[in-house]
Parts: sequence; C-alpha cells; structure tokens
Amino acid sequence: MCGPEAFVHARTGEVRAAVMDGGQLVGMHVQRASDGLQPGARVGARLVGPGVAEVDGETIRLDRVPAGAAGGALVQVEIVRAAIAERHRVKPARGIVRGPATTGGILLPAPPLAEALKAKGMRVRHEWPDPVAAQWADALEAADLGELRLGCGRLSFVPTPAGVAVDVDGAGPRLALDAAAAIARVIRLWGLGGSVMVDFPPLDRAGRAAAAAALDQALAGQPFERTAINGFGLMQIVLPRRGPSILERCWFARGEALALDLLEAAERAAGTGPLRIHAPPSVADFLGRNPGLVAAAARRCGRRIDVKVLPGAGAGHVAPA
Repeated sequence: MCGPEAFVHARTGEVRAAVMDGGQLVGMHVQRASDGLQPGARVGARLVGPGVAEVDGETIRLDRVPAGAAGGALVQVEIVRAAIAERHRVKPARGIVRGPATTGGILLPAPPLAEALKAKGMRVRHEWPDPVAAQWADALEAADLGELRLGCGRLSFVPTPAGVAVDVDGAGPRLALDAAAAIARVIRLWGLGGSVMVDFPPLDRAGRAAAAAALDQALAGQPFERTAINGFGLMQIVLPRRGPSILERCWFARGEALALDLLEAAERAAGTGPLRIHAPPSVADFLGRNPGLVAAAARRCGRRIDVKVLPGAGAGHVAPA
C-alpha cells in the first residue's frame, strides 16, 4: 500500500505512533495517561471566572464565552488544544463553548491515537519493528538535545513560552536552503506548532527569497503562515497547535519519559522474581505520584515491582529486588 503508515506501540502510560513514508520516519505522535483533556473531546465544564472553566479538576481557557453566561453555569466545551507543560508552569487546555450543558464531566471522549490517525486515511499497524524503533530513538535523541546536524552546519531548537526559537549556524552557499528544508521536516516530525522563530545567517535579497521558497515547498499541504525573511535573517512561522510537541515533551517532561522507559524495561526483564527500579529523584517522584502505572506494569509482567530512589543513578535501571 502506498502512502504514509502509522506504526502504533502501546506501553504502560503511553501510546506512540510513528508515521512512516517510504521507509522514513516523518511524524511522531504520543498520547500519555497524564495528558488530560485532548482535542476533539466534549465536556460539561463549570464557569469559574472570566474565560475560565473547570472539569474534573482541570482548567480550560475559553476562546469566547456566550454573553450573559454566569459564573457557576455548566457549559458544553469542545477542546481544541491540550494542556502544554512549560519550564515553570502548565499552560491550560483551550476550548470553545458550544452551548449549555446539563451535566458535568466527559460528554464525548477524544478518539484514541490510532483511531485519529486512521481517520486521516493512514493505514494503522499495531507493531513496532526494529527499523521503526531505531529511527524513533534517533529522532527522540535529537529532540532531547534540541539539535539537528546538517552537512554544512546545524540547527538548534529551544522551546520558550513565546514559541520555538531556531538558530541556523554554519556556512556555505546551500546552508539556508538546506536549513529551510530541514526545519520544515522537523516541524512535521516533532509536531511543532504555534510560533516558530527562525534566525538565518546574513543573506542577500535573492538568498532570502530562495530560502523562503524552499520552506514553502517543503511545508506544502500543511496549514501555516510565515513572514518574509527580514534583513536581520529573521522569519516567523505560525502553525496550528493542538498539544505538546515532541520537543516540549523531551524538555519539560523528562522525568515522566524516563519513568515510562523504566517501566517498559521492567516488563521486558528476564526472569520471574520481583524487580526493583533504581531511579533518580525526579523519576522516583513521578512514579510515587502515579502508583497505578507501577501496578499496571507489574500486572503486565506478572512480577512485583518496587521503586528505590538512587541519587546519581543517571537515567535509572532495573534489577532483581
């Protein structure tokens, strides 16, 4: 079958989907048990302030509120963007009021990740072959570092509350063209959304036009807006944003990511006896606040799993208890 395929890997606390096209990883999608409200869900939420509603303890920022809606009223809200973790805070989910509600809570859940991708016309395969796993690991490492190497330079990505800042560093006549194509590929791969501000090296007028055209071609078919590249080499790209990107997950939810990796390692560990996860403090803290995930992993492997805090343990490891 031609066209993109989505390879889905469900593990404790997380579902991953790798979109492959022509043998290459072109898209990374993640849904976690901790993610909260997802785009597409409809909820009965209670108004608690100007443009703010709550449901089951989660805050929703409302794009607009019907005139005359009183505080405490129940409204039906469609979620359009999930909550996004930043360095020192969590940006609440965003929603649109669709009318009054007679009951609170989830009225219509968001589709699971596999169903959402299937609805986009992708063939979904519930398997995780080695070539997919290898490309996923490489792309995840690049996001963790916030760096992508080019033949004539490198790109550095830094997520900020205002958007993602991209620095293009290097030299050579093709640097700006190669950088523009690579930035477009990373936007698709990591699911970057919102504002992406790119700092190109100094370019003449023709070079700026050529780099902008290269980016337009590489992003063809994806909704976006951009500015021209100005005389200082700056370009702003604005894209739809439905939730945290892979880059933001790597930078601002690292403890959770390491914890889920350790749970998967425990499930795959050889032997039959009880297991102990030796974890650095941030990872042990996440597992301590989410005992249900540890219990789920223990059920999946049929073994007792406990957690021991081990400062200086790096990413942590699993060993017999």
